[in-house]
Amino acid sequence: MSEPALVKKSSSLRVNNFDLIRLLAATQVLISHLFMTFFDAPSAADGGFLYFLFFVCINLPGVPIFFAISGYLISLSWERSGSAGTYAHNRFLRLFPALWLCLIVTIIVMWASGYLASVEFDVQDFIRWIFWQSTIGQTYTIGMLHGFGHGGAPNGALWSIPVEMQFYIALPLIYMVLPRKSPRAFLAGLVIIVLAFALLSEWMVSSLDIHSKWGFRLRVVTCLPYIYMFLLGVLIQRLRHHLMPLLRNMFIPWLAFYIGFASILHYGYDWPLHIRLGSNNPPVFLSMILAMTTISAAYTLPGLSSRILRGNDISYGVYIYHMVFINLVLYLEIAGLALQTIIVVVATYGAATLSWIFLERPSLALKRRTLRTDGPTTSTKGH
Repeated sequence: MSEPALVKKSSSLRVNNFDLIRLLAATQVLISHLFMTFFDAPSAADGGFLYFLFFVCINLPGVPIFFAISGYLISLSWERSGSAGTYAHNRFLRLFPALWLCLIVTIIVMWASGYLASVEFDVQDFIRWIFWQSTIGQTYTIGMLHGFGHGGAPNGALWSIPVEMQFYIALPLIYMVLPRKSPRAFLAGLVIIVLAFALLSEWMVSSLDIHSKWGFRLRVVTCLPYIYMFLLGVLIQRLRHHLMPLLRNMFIPWLAFYIGFASILHYGYDWPLHIRLGSNNPPVFLSMILAMTTISAAYTLPGLSSRILRGNDISYGVYIYHMVFINLVLYLEIAGLALQTIIVVVATYGAATLSWIFLERPSLALKRRTLRTDGPTTSTKGH
């Protein structure tokens, strides 16, 4: 293939819908948590828009979508990075400034609501909680905060942040152990690793009790049950030029294929896998189809995201803020489903927008330029 053709092909990958997909995935997580917290799950007999929304949320889980996108884009970022320092610097800017602001907002919300004044305040415990929340321990909580909202944590949605950090660390290590001189050997090794972690995930989900101490630590705190989803994105990225004819502008066929399989599980009530729909651990074969569907969506009508969002990416803010406001509404015992939903949605998207404009976008502007300009060129803005 000629050099201009290669440039044209790589440049075309810059135009994608990843920002829009991430926003939709974050919105799915928000809606799912609204259903879990405020609504009774509608049945097929109820019909109507509410059941349609519920069905979509059950069958298109946002977190596995996030993980597949992350694998696709972060592997590109690593391959383009001139050094491990550049890679770490860029990953830090993506996660931590917004995360720290969210922590400050969470503390202000708990104080302004009167919750912190209503408990026996332990300064040492609170400082320890702040330390872990602002570093690598977002699943860590303390007894004095168990009464604020749902699930015993002020912001339980942040469990995936340390998982994502583990992905960031694992990726360079995986690249180091795989043979780099032979692309075929590299891909073969990557496929073996994906399958091994997929089997491990199936075993962990089916055998470990998430309510036990070690079951919780292994299934929620570590990346082990989820890393195969991330690596599916890496694998698709490595094969992107070969797979692109099957992905570009093929979202509708992939979505139909995925929904067909998901519907079989959804309505097959005698199937044990049915209970995993809508969870963060869908069946492995369904995760594989979902990863392909997600990347296909990114390259179907690829200018759609930029036309709708105009370069703005509030998905991270939507994800990290929504549980804070759900917990606030629960603590204040605000009545009325409509009012509860409006408050959560408006506050979440408002906070996410402000975070993007005044903190995230300026922070991402500080990302170091990669040194290898001849590497893959898909945009990793937002990652």
